[in-house]
Amino acid sequence: MLDAISFESVAAGYASGCAGLLVGHPLDSLKVMLQSSSHSSPPSKVAAAATNLTAGGCQSRVIPHLHLQSPASMQRRYLLTSDLARCAARRSRRSAFRAATAADVAAAPPTGAQPSAASTTNATTLRALYRGIQAPLVTVGAVQSLNFALYDAIRRRLHRINGREGDYRASVHLSDASVASFLSGGAVSAVTGPLVSIKIRQQVTGWGLREALLNSVRTTGGMKNLYRGYSVHFVCDAAGRAIFFPCYEALKREISLGGARWEGGSSSSSGSVPTLPERMAAAAISGVIALTVVYPFDAIRTHINGRAALGTQCGVVTSGRSSIRQAIEEMWAKQGVRAFVRGYGVAAARSGPVSAVAMPVYDMTFDCLHKLGK
Repeated sequence: MLDAISFESVAAGYASGCAGLLVGHPLDSLKVMLQSSSHSSPPSKVAAAATNLTAGGCQSRVIPHLHLQSPASMQRRYLLTSDLARCAARRSRRSAFRAATAADVAAAPPTGAQPSAASTTNATTLRALYRGIQAPLVTVGAVQSLNFALYDAIRRRLHRINGREGDYRASVHLSDASVASFLSGGAVSAVTGPLVSIKIRQQVTGWGLREALLNSVRTTGGMKNLYRGYSVHFVCDAAGRAIFFPCYEALKREISLGGARWEGGSSSSSGSVPTLPERMAAAAISGVIALTVVYPFDAIRTHINGRAALGTQCGVVTSGRSSIRQAIEEMWAKQGVRAFVRGYGVAAARSGPVSAVAMPVYDMTFDCLHKLGK
């Protein structure tokens, strides 16, 4: 039975999750847009995607769905018929136009004040990059609290089962960190799966939170649609964390201690505490390493949920049972290896800063609360 979950890990996890989300969501939106694009991008993919966020025929109208700009490319990408592709593109353009118009009216300045083109462009770009943040913003703190609480409790339990002495946070065994992070990530994936599915649908189609949720549960399959491609999501969450946390603990000690105090896969930091820059550097490197390993699975997950969202826009339902296999075959047939690494640069640029913020926030919040509780 797991040890009682500590208040420190719950509170620290909540703070860490919120901080990481605010930093990383804009680049996550850009990554999803790049993964959803089927045609070849110009040399500067990030610049092109950012430009399309504020393009659409007029300065104050936003049509951010890069893959919906061309029904032909969408038809090839998602294997829709020409009629369905045109239908999806037409509905999406109308939806985006109405949403942008409503946003422009709501943000209109008082009579006599005329906003500059630059200010209008900046505001619409920011709104586009933060699209789909509603569900994560409401739930990410609770989810990360659960994740870190489970991770901390399992690691503490393993430390005691193996008869190890000393503080489990000061004496780090990488095997304990790997097992604890894999189990906690796998358990939490049951909660994060639907959240990620809804977020991707919002980012790909431009739907609001309510529309994306209702579209998922009211079509054929019902609640099962929220777990479409769940096995891929499980790999992303469980395996990704099982790589990230041991790397973070190892690098944090290696950077601060130079490896001098490592013994048999464990470390002791009793004589030195990693500084904030050292924690940030270790977290950023670990985040990129974990992302690199699981990124192909992340691309498959985006393809599955994006294709399902586009299909249901026009009443087409894809098979949940064979969607993973179909996604892999479609991606490979169209672009080969490139389909599984599209958007990696943006994702890596996001993973580093997010990890560099989230993990030090967790460590420092936990330590602060632990001292106050003594």
